[in-house]
Amino acid sequence: MSVAYKKVTPNDLSKKITYFEKVDFVRIWNTEMPQNLPIDPQAWQKGYYFPENIIKYTKDISELTVRSDDVWVLSFPKCGTTWTQEMVWQICNDLNFKPSNSLNLAVFGRHGIQGTPSSLEKIPKPRFIKCHLAASLLPRQIWTEKPKIVYVTRNAKDMITSYYHHWKNIPGFSGSFDEFIDLIIDDRINYTPFDSHVMNFWNMRNEPNVLFLVYEEMQQNLPKVIEKTAHFFGKTLTKDQIYDLADHLSFNKMANNPAVNFEQELSRLRKENNMSFNEKDYRFIRKGKVNSFKDEMSPEMIKKVNDWLSNRFKDNEIDSDLRKIVFNEYVN
Repeated sequence: MSVAYKKVTPNDLSKKITYFEKVDFVRIWNTEMPQNLPIDPQAWQKGYYFPENIIKYTKDISELTVRSDDVWVLSFPKCGTTWTQEMVWQICNDLNFKPSNSLNLAVFGRHGIQGTPSSLEKIPKPRFIKCHLAASLLPRQIWTEKPKIVYVTRNAKDMITSYYHHWKNIPGFSGSFDEFIDLIIDDRINYTPFDSHVMNFWNMRNEPNVLFLVYEEMQQNLPKVIEKTAHFFGKTLTKDQIYDLADHLSFNKMANNPAVNFEQELSRLRKENNMSFNEKDYRFIRKGKVNSFKDEMSPEMIKKVNDWLSNRFKDNEIDSDLRKIVFNEYVN
């Protein structure tokens, strides 16, 4: 990975984010592009916003050994990653619903890899790897080994709403919802920009090793998405198995499943950092519903986000199906 970066000068809004430690920020991008992939160079070379210490992890990330039998679950944050990873893990492990069995998952942390490349080497095959990094920042070998990649996204307004509650609590944002929207628009929150993050995988959606999923479709017809995902992995599920898995993936069961609800992780963060959440009833799996933004965004906020989306996803440059997803035209 040939990485370039530039430091970002904090503004008044970005100073309202409290991190676990004092950090500076950069926009980081990859100047190399893989061959023989349907990539838009402009989207690929967008700079992504991160704490500055991600720079020291870029070599490890770039040189990570990728296996052809890996399974990568990817997304921009708060777009249904946890839900998707559990569905994928269960399909690939013959519907083993014991909670402890879902924990065999490698995760890219907020600054790169949790652990070291050597620790990932010890994970039994196949490895299940969850990651929020943009396509351009992923290990170089992912484009040559071609492991199975499942990418999930959702409408931007619900993503922003969920991400706002995340940042209100982990590690902390003291500003208003409207101010958080401004940070998203200005690409001053980790993993932004959202548009190029989604666009790069949308452009690759027809690659044989890539499955592009939509959160709203999972909400509307989860059995259909389960069947499509199983087919992607070469699995055949009976009708009863499909509905058993759909039940296992219901919001109530996911929210109360210790293997996926991150309650232990949240408890650890509280203790290690002597912190309390701004929202006393905050949970990592929060609502699990479509259009929840309508309960919290004012008409002015909705217009602001729509104007931003219109600028980033221009009508003459965006596939109509992708427009339906990011603009919330997928469902009523």
